[in-house]
Amino acid sequence: MKAKLINFLFFSDLHGIRFLLGFAEILWGITLLLPGDTFGRPTYSVMRSFATEELWAVVFISMGILQWSILASRQYHSRIAIVFSAVNAIFWCFITCAMYISVTPIPSAISGETALGVGASWVFIRTGIRRHADD
Repeated sequence: MKAKLINFLFFSDLHGIRFLLGFAEILWGITLLLPGDTFGRPTYSVMRSFATEELWAVVFISMGILQWSILASRQYHSRIAIVFSAVNAIFWCFITCAMYISVTPIPSAISGETALGVGASWVFIRTGIRRHADD
């Protein structure tokens, strides 16, 4: 059982996580570009204090494209991939924390962003662990 867990954590691919992160980032960006005032809600007050919805949308979409570019190029351990995975983990952790501290009680709907933050952080940790020459 322990060997299976170690194998799952350290020797499985991260393609699914990377794909899901890219999908979530692009989806976040698109929804922020839709008409309406998303950041008018209290949940996004911290994010609103840093940038406009449009700028956040551009950042989200750019992150998603970069995420998918790394996945498509299979350059998971390049310097660019390492730097990107660090920035991406910080990005998702910031987004999640910003929403958590913006409102009380904490909305359970933020659980998805929490999972994405954990996933992005794990990608960053795993980016430094070279498994095979092609991964």
